[in-house]
Parts: sequence; structure tokens; C-alpha cells
Amino acid sequence: MEKVIKERFNGKYPARKSMQTEFAHRGGQDGLLFQLDVIAYKG
Repeated sequence: MEKVIKERFNGKYPARKSMQTEFAHRGGQDGLLFQLDVIAYKG
């Protein structure tokens, strides 16, 4: 994730956070692979 953000935003980073959760892998291969919450704004 950090690599993509560095390449995409070239030093002008948006507010962001990343966190690990214990529940994400429950359910094995059918469980949650990735979760993303987004608010986009273009002024």
C-alpha cells in the first residue's frame, strides 16, 4: 500500500490510514481479502 501511495501521489500525500484487523482472514479463502473506505472530493 505504501509503495502505491508513494508512486501515485509523488510527495503530496492525502490523509490516510491503514490498519490490520484480526477478523479480516476469518472465513478462510472465502473471507475478506481487502477493505477500503473512501471519501473523494474534487473542489
